[in-house]
Amino acid sequence: MSISFARKWQPGIATLSALGGLAFGLALHYLVLYARDHGPSAGSWSLQGNGAISLIPLGALIVLVAEIQLVRRRAWVGAIFLPVATFLGLFVLVGTV
Repeated sequence: MSISFARKWQPGIATLSALGGLAFGLALHYLVLYARDHGPSAGSWSLQGNGAISLIPLGALIVLVAEIQLVRRRAWVGAIFLPVATFLGLFVLVGTV
């Protein structure tokens, strides 16, 4: 009985999705903090202050696309680790936004 390539590398995909989710969450955290303090503004719109929160739904959309790719590869453990690691990087490890 042979092991398929996708099944053989599933632990590697799960580890990469957890590390990638953590890195993405941390990067999004610092991007939101930077936009909150030094964000662009013109006319009637601004990303400074509370406007920086509009970047978080963009991050959620990116995580959703990555989740779809993981589910298509049937990397179920990676599909569970990715949003959890992103949440930890965004809100828990270095404080709230």
